Amino acid sequence: MIVINCIGAGHWGPNLIKVFTTIPDVRVNLACDTSQERLDLVRQRIPGIAGFTQDANRAIEDDEADAVIIATPVHTHSDLALKALNAGKHVFVEKPLCKTSAEGQALVEAAERNARLLCVGHVFLFNNAIRGIRNLIRRGELGRILYLHATRTNLGPVRSDVNALWDLASHDLSIFNYWLQAQPLTVSAHGASLLNADIEDVVVAGFRYPDGINAYVHASWLNPRKVREIIVTSQ
Repeated sequence: MIVINCIGAGHWGPNLIKVFTTIPDVRVNLACDTSQERLDLVRQRIPGIAGFTQDANRAIEDDEADAVIIATPVHTHSDLALKALNAGKHVFVEKPLCKTSAEGQALVEAAERNARLLCVGHVFLFNNAIRGIRNLIRRGELGRILYLHATRTNLGPVRSDVNALWDLASHDLSIFNYWLQAQPLTVSAHGASLLNADIEDVVVAGFRYPDGINAYVHASWLNPRKVREIIVTSQ
């Protein structure tokens, strides 16, 4: 039996909790959120959770738990994940992992030091369509990849702690890396802060990969039309 605690029951946390409660030999011991209203809603909608708490430290220090899920605002990820790893828990963090590369490196080092797994919720890497395209690319059936282009737009939800590149394009970047089995050599990005100062709501980014492959992303949470599209151009 694997015992899991989930910190965060806001936008995405309940989806994770619901999935884990349906997996055999997995028990969600504690659901945690600072909002009692959110906890009450989870209690009503998702059966099978042993307990509820507004104290993140209780969820982290719970002796019964093998792992901790962190589905909280991005600016809290680093601190909560570091505490959980140092408490001897395996950790699953919703994307993006954290706000800076230095924070990310510290978490990787903590996971290695404590011999624990650190996972990031790049959910599209488990999507059958994404995996199917990966297989086509690796078998050479699409020919030579020239460039990739992704559009990820919607009307909200508007974030206040990270911009549209961090929040939305992190999905597409993980897909690009997965398909190409590489990381970008160079990155460029331009954005506009329309609602909140220093938080870009609309972003266009370019990534240059080995073998001269370019990839581009248009990400926005101020678009009235929801678009989830990736174009692969090959020769």
